[in-house]
Amino acid sequence: MVDRFDIVWDILPDGMHSVPGWLKAHIFPLFTGRRHPAKPKWRTTWSNEENKNLQARHAEVLAEMDTWKIPKVVC
Repeated sequence: MVDRFDIVWDILPDGMHSVPGWLKAHIFPLFTGRRHPAKPKWRTTWSNEENKNLQARHAEVLAEMDTWKIPKVVC
């Protein structure tokens, strides 16, 4: 047992502050087309062919994401 540790007062506020920042910095820019997923790292446990397929799939996802952009709405 940790002295003076309260799981509600010590853990929840951190989540309360970090989740909105994560949404603002990563998720919303992703949906609005201002951010793309990072290129996957080369995995040493995979074969060269598997790594090349992963890199190719990443390129396909980026091309597909360009079609997801939300058009600007004029009010």
